[in-house]
Amino acid sequence: MSQNPNYCLFFKAGRLAFGLIKDLQKNKWVVQPEVGKEIHLPKGQTALTWIGAAYGSDSEGLAVLTREIPKVEALAATLDLVVFHELLDKSRPYGLEELAELSLSEPYSGWQQAALLMALKDQPVLFHQKKSEYFARSQEEIETLLAKEAREAQAKALEDLESAWALSLRQGQPPQIEPSQVAHWRRFLGRLRQFVLYLDDHQEKEHFAKLFELSPRGGIYAERPLLEALNLAGEKLSWGALQIEREGVKGTFSPEELAAAEQLAQSDPWTNDFGLPTEDLRHLGGVSVDNQETKDFDDALSFKLEGDRLLLWLHIAEVASYVTPTHPLFATAQDRCSSLYSPLAVFPMLPPVLSERFFSLNAGAEKAAVTFFFEVSPEGEFLSRKISRSVIRLAANWSYPELDQRLETQEEPWSKIEGFCNSLRQKRLEQGALEFDREEVRLILTDLNHLQLDPQRRETRAHRLIQELAILVNAEAARVCQEAGRPNLFRNQEPYSLQRELPAGQKPKLTDLILRPAVVELSPKGHSALGLPAYLQTSSPIRRFLDLVSQRLLLDLLVNRPASFPPEVLAKFAQDSEAQVRRLGQLERRLWEHLKIKYLGQNKEELYQATLVRELRGGRSVLHLPLLDLRLDARLEGLEEGVLYEVRIRNINPQLDEVELELSEAVEPSQSSPD
Repeated sequence: MSQNPNYCLFFKAGRLAFGLIKDLQKNKWVVQPEVGKEIHLPKGQTALTWIGAAYGSDSEGLAVLTREIPKVEALAATLDLVVFHELLDKSRPYGLEELAELSLSEPYSGWQQAALLMALKDQPVLFHQKKSEYFARSQEEIETLLAKEAREAQAKALEDLESAWALSLRQGQPPQIEPSQVAHWRRFLGRLRQFVLYLDDHQEKEHFAKLFELSPRGGIYAERPLLEALNLAGEKLSWGALQIEREGVKGTFSPEELAAAEQLAQSDPWTNDFGLPTEDLRHLGGVSVDNQETKDFDDALSFKLEGDRLLLWLHIAEVASYVTPTHPLFATAQDRCSSLYSPLAVFPMLPPVLSERFFSLNAGAEKAAVTFFFEVSPEGEFLSRKISRSVIRLAANWSYPELDQRLETQEEPWSKIEGFCNSLRQKRLEQGALEFDREEVRLILTDLNHLQLDPQRRETRAHRLIQELAILVNAEAARVCQEAGRPNLFRNQEPYSLQRELPAGQKPKLTDLILRPAVVELSPKGHSALGLPAYLQTSSPIRRFLDLVSQRLLLDLLVNRPASFPPEVLAKFAQDSEAQVRRLGQLERRLWEHLKIKYLGQNKEELYQATLVRELRGGRSVLHLPLLDLRLDARLEGLEEGVLYEVRIRNINPQLDEVELELSEAVEPSQSSPD
């Protein structure tokens, strides 16, 4: 037998294990563990080696190992390292051999050294190992380490508790919360809600993804199970509310904002911030025309026939005199940038006491307005026009159906007003304006479990008339600023072009056009889609921040004083607000699309007409359902443009906004545009 060691301790799965050293090959020990297959260990990977009793064969050596292991383990359990630790110098390291001399009855016995090593490994609080040396920890170090271990143990217990909660929620059962767990349960739900809000950008993404076994596809596939878990736990949060919260839309105003609004609502409509004379137009009466649920009326019209001339007064709520650049609510409007009209709630730019009461052109009350006056000849030409500040008192707030009824009966002067609007529209078309047969489709939401199409939300003659008058106001404001050479927030759109030649008289679809989006700039460059040389938006100052700024700049011009904002500030307003308005517009469309798919889920048995928008790769197509003005991605190919198809719903998952369609038949060539 050589003098090489024949027994060892080595680490296996993080724990010390005994082995018989059979040989040394290529600087590696050939080790036979007590249980298991032979292994080869580099010398540096053994925790301890020693020379034990000689043996005649490997089997005899293993028998010795088996006999000695219980003795080693028993000795390790009896070593009182606590008392031993107190006797050691805390300022210097000790080798294992030196510790053995101080603590063991047979310090040079490999078996007893193995027992000491095992005891040291079981007491990491008392001893710190660095390479082959051991340091006895100070009392301060021990207390710090014990506190850390306590925190880790508590964290592990809480992690196990959260895992149990998540499992219960995944199985559709609210977990039982003990009184001592209530505070952590509430924190858990708050953290879970924040994770649902931010998903991939949340710092606990891996933790919650593991707890709830989330799909790697992410997005809505992660949102849905988490929303179900939150709602099951009593933390009510709908998919729509999640999208609104994720976009940063604020549902309430601060106490300071509400107090400022209440004070502003006491203002006198006859005074203004610009020193402008205020015309008394209360005798004209007039009406606003909007959707039935509208509460913030920001535009209206008055009218009169004098002989064969039409006199029109188009009124816009005057907000700029009150929400001034130095008023705290100006920053509020800038931050919110626009009112959001979600399917189930309105999130106004300004507090309701202003947006629905003081500024809103409610019938029967004296209201400050910026009035655009037009005197129109029988041929639809402007004989005179002017812009002034006024106080009005409307006779009524109408809905679109009320105006449609008067248009259907050709009631005057509405028939003449409609004729004038049609002539304006025709002139714009002759100047290149685009015209699409796309109608606003909305649903009746009184019962979300039985959604119905709202027949009054299709575009009607009343919609087109009011839309044309709004375009007229914005074009007139742009013309005045352009002729004065004054900067404002002009909406410019580059000339569009056709991607293909169209038959005479056929309206283009969006897919037929190369059309760049409109941008806001400080000088006018024309708006190709509207067919106008200059255009800006000033007709909704209650609802849109840029309209409020444009109104202020217009009133600055009327009193011939410098603009309230330098160009660099205006450019920043435009850049920030336009980006946010686009996001809000996309959000509103997503919310309505979600409800439209919910409607499909409630009416799966129906057949729906559809037209091809475009073909995608992989045998998929985008179809347009005119009934709902809804686009859907479908696994269909070989469809033709201009053909009206009938499709049925093969499968639908409203929770994931997924719809599978199958083709029923082609009905007839379609003359309408899916856009």
